Amino acid sequence: ALSQTDAKVAEHEGKISANTTKIDGVYAQVNPKLIGSSEDLIGSTEGFAGTWTLQSAMIENDMALSQRIDTTVAQIGDNTALIQAETIARANADSALGQRVDTLQAQVGNDLQQNLAAIRSEMSVLADADSALSSRVDTVQASTTVAQSTADQAILDAQSKSAAAEVAAKTYAEAKAKAEADAAKASASSDATAKANAAESAAKAAAALDAKNKADAAEAAAKAVANAAQATANDALGKANTATQNIATVQNQVNTLTTQQGATATQVGTIQTTVGQNTASIQEVSQSVNGLYAQKYIKLDVNGKVAGWGGANDGKESNFILNFDSFAIGSGNSTGYYPFIFRNTPFTDPVTGTVFPVGAYIKSAFMDYQSVKTSHIEDLAVKTAKIDDLAVTTAKIGDLQVDTLKIKDNAVTVPIASYNDTPNTWPSSMTMRYPSTYAGGTATLDDTSNAFGDLISITLNRSGGKCRIEGNVEFKNLQASVWSSNQTALANSNQTLYVGLILLKNGSVIRRMRVPANTVLLGDTIAQFNGFVNMPIHLDDAGTGNTTYTLRIGIGTTRNSPAGVYMSRPATPAEYWPSVVSASLAVMEIKK
Repeated sequence: ALSQTDAKVAEHEGKISANTTKIDGVYAQVNPKLIGSSEDLIGSTEGFAGTWTLQSAMIENDMALSQRIDTTVAQIGDNTALIQAETIARANADSALGQRVDTLQAQVGNDLQQNLAAIRSEMSVLADADSALSSRVDTVQASTTVAQSTADQAILDAQSKSAAAEVAAKTYAEAKAKAEADAAKASASSDATAKANAAESAAKAAAALDAKNKADAAEAAAKAVANAAQATANDALGKANTATQNIATVQNQVNTLTTQQGATATQVGTIQTTVGQNTASIQEVSQSVNGLYAQKYIKLDVNGKVAGWGGANDGKESNFILNFDSFAIGSGNSTGYYPFIFRNTPFTDPVTGTVFPVGAYIKSAFMDYQSVKTSHIEDLAVKTAKIDDLAVTTAKIGDLQVDTLKIKDNAVTVPIASYNDTPNTWPSSMTMRYPSTYAGGTATLDDTSNAFGDLISITLNRSGGKCRIEGNVEFKNLQASVWSSNQTALANSNQTLYVGLILLKNGSVIRRMRVPANTVLLGDTIAQFNGFVNMPIHLDDAGTGNTTYTLRIGIGTTRNSPAGVYMSRPATPAEYWPSVVSASLAVMEIKK
């Protein structure tokens, strides 16, 4: 048992100071005797156990200080357990300080390996005329250490034995070389010389045998040293590979500070593990400043590679930032499926080798409202789209269905059109065509249109709107005259002839059109026509279903009955025969 009290009072330069210290405690200790003792047992384990309290109080000038330390410790050999509590209170004319440190520690191990577990709590408060500060740090730590020094010594031993092996091998090599040289000298002597110098040869042979025996002994010694060096090197490598330190730490730190200008509160929580040279930590920081600013962030750090997320708010603007190479949201029940991923560093698929550049990758998105300044879409498939105002410069639409189509000035650039450029020429056997009617008027135009028949046709499925139809015909060498019913030409009648186009709908005439053409009058009975004529635009009534529009050409007369139109071939060469060179027809349905 231990109990001691010491009190002192002193005066210095008119100021009195007082200091009191007290120690109370108990302890037990066992110290084993040395090996040379003849009375005690050898091998007793050294042990120590004790608990004590140190108290002190001091007043000096304008400062007062009190301190108390409670310690409990137990030790057997290299294993130690410690519990300690330390408190300090100090006050002076300007400030006041209070501090408490609690420690729990357990250690097991020796120089080769140590396991250490500790819990430490530090609390302090400080106040002065301008500020007040409080702080608390709680730490929980465990570590396992395999001594590096043991591995380093093993490596040095291996290097020393390796050098010895090298020297022994060199000695063996020199001895072996000398023995071989001596043997060569002995065998090189000729028979004559050997007979003359028998004694000398026998001496040389004995010397060579002795050298070989020495070389063999050196070789055996070198092998033994080399094997020992290799074994020591292997042992050193094993110890070096296991020399490491593993540490696990959990720490929570809380600080508050107030001054005449502001207030700050901070809390920092850290979880960290270390194995050898590798360290991974998670740190969470929360901070509030002056009631005007708040922030919170979490940092993930593995060997210097930092990731994390955090948010801040200054009362005017708030921000939330994520610092990751990629960001994805998945379901707890999903397996490797993420609807969208954001990457801020390129990623290479380890299986396919595909490189994914920086960007957002979205598998599926549902948006009530989307505003896009510029969009580039390689392949767009849309089942349903509702667009208030769509501006399209060029569009290719396979099947467009529109309930109501409003086209400015009816300007549509996609009608149904057909073009026939195969010449329709009278055959060589046809030199003339007699009229089949002498009713005069439009009946003659219908009659002569049979000379060339249908020039071009278009079929469409109408959906209830009106149809806008237009076309043209190019022809040459059409020649005709007006005949009476007795099949004679009527004098002064060629001026009544004209070229006309006939539009048919499903085989029925819906319009006959007189068109201007290049006309040549031969005498007073024959008229010849050549040129390119356009059909006046025709607007057909609304309708539904499949409809076929057909265009024909003919020659008519304005004379009344009895009158018919006789057509003839101008000349024998084929280039003068009547012919329709080309024809075109365009139809567009308009629904209003």
